[in-house]
This record gives sequence, structure tokens and C-alpha cells, in this order.
Amino acid sequence: MSNEKDLIHISIEAVGSGIPLLKLNVPSSIQSNELYERVRFNLDKVDDKIILFMDYDFNNPLKETEDSMKDLYGDVKRITFALMTKILTEREILEKIYYATNGPNWKRNDNWLSDKPLKEWYGIEVHEGSDEKFIIKVLSLSSNKLEGVLPKEIGKLTYLQELYLSSNKLEGVLPKEIGKLANLQKLFLSNNKLEGEIPKEIGKLTNLQDLCLDNNKLEGEIPKEIGNLTNLQELCLSYNNLEGEIPKEIGKLNNLQWLYLFNNKLEREIPKEVKELKCNKEF
Repeated sequence: MSNEKDLIHISIEAVGSGIPLLKLNVPSSIQSNELYERVRFNLDKVDDKIILFMDYDFNNPLKETEDSMKDLYGDVKRITFALMTKILTEREILEKIYYATNGPNWKRNDNWLSDKPLKEWYGIEVHEGSDEKFIIKVLSLSSNKLEGVLPKEIGKLTYLQELYLSSNKLEGVLPKEIGKLANLQKLFLSNNKLEGEIPKEIGKLTNLQDLCLDNNKLEGEIPKEIGNLTNLQELCLSYNNLEGEIPKEIGKLNNLQWLYLFNNKLEREIPKEVKELKCNKEF
């Protein structure tokens, strides 16, 4: 362990606030240039006291340690990092969705990427009269020849309530960031080519009323976190490759009206909590 005078103390704080968000002491095994690359700053512009960098990811693999590290010049320094997170506008988020799903070849892409109001873009409804910077209420692009991977940035559409992307050619995994759409009420992704597991983060969508992921290539177990969706009225997971037990937590969904789990590889034994649900159900 190094002496106090040898330590490099990295404090990450919100710009101008003085409020520390994260403190790191960097391990000596990490070379200075590797650290500089990870936090993306230009060494030519470095002030020894403040270094700015964009888009800090709190999943950064650097771990807390009391070891020290010397900079590129061999000097031990104390450096304060100021956090500057870029917040994407809704137009920038939609642009990422557009290019990730082959937007130029959609069936309809009227006004997409134009400078017209978002409510004039095909498939978008907005919260009228909202003073918020994020105004998108509905994104409806079903049967519109979307092809590609659903980008994680979709989780940044803060006020989205309804998402309709059924009957396209979306592939890859359902991004866990979809669990950040706290206001989402309807999620329709049926008839695509989605694969991998249903992310457990979907259990955070406590306002969700309809969850339709049927006719995909989803696999693994049904996450028990779906039992947190107490407002759910429709749960459609049929025609996938789901396996394992049907979670008994689904029995908590007292508002459920439709439950479709057939054509999977689920175990035949159905929990009594699920059997007792008063809804239309097929296993």
C-alpha cells in the first residue's frame, strides 16, 4: 500500500455543484494511458486539477483501491474529475433508432430526421402542451419494415407510454434499458426475431398494462420479476423458446385478463397460484 503522499485521488462530481458522485483511487496495475483512454480526455488539454469527460458510465470497470498511480510524466498527482454527462435529445434518440433499424428502407418514414415538430414524424404522438424537454408519448411503427437491432437508447424516451413495434424484423436481444421506461403502459414487440432472455429489468415497468412478446425467438426462463407488474392486463409470451418453470409470481397479477404461454418449452406443471387466476389463459 502506498503512502498518502503517493496516492492519486479521483473525485467525480457534478459540474459546478461540488457534490461528489463517486470517488476512485486507481490501482497501480492500470497504466496511466489506459486510464486516460477509459475516461476519454485529451492529455493536451488536461488541467492538473480538473478533467472533463463526457458520458460517464457508472458501470466503469475501475475498482476502488488504495494503491496509487503515476501519470505519464512519472509524477504523482491529485486530479479532480468533473462529471459532464451528455443528455441526448429525443431527436438524437430517434435518429439512433432510425439508423439501427434500417430507417431509410422503412415502409413509411415521413418527416423522420427533418426539422419539423416531432408530432409530424410518422408514428409519433406527443404529450400536447408539455413544458418538458421530452414529449414523446407514443411510438407506433408496427408492420413498417424495421430491420436490425433495437438500440439501448430507447430506454431514454423518458415519457413514453406506448411502444408498438410488432410485425417487423427486429433481431438481437431486448435491451435491459427498456426497464427505464417508467411511464410505459403498452409494450408490443410481437412477430419479430428477438432472441436471448427476457431481461429481468422489465419488472420495473410497474405501469405496464400490456406486454406482448409472442412470436419471437426468446429463450431462457420467464423472469419472476414479471410478478411486479400488478397493473398488467395482457401477458403474451407464446411461440418462443422459453423453458423452465412458470413463475408462481405471475399469480400476483390480479388484473390480468389474458395470459398466453403456449408453444414454448415450459415445464408442464402449472403453479396453483397461476391456475387460480381469473382470466383467459392458455399454457
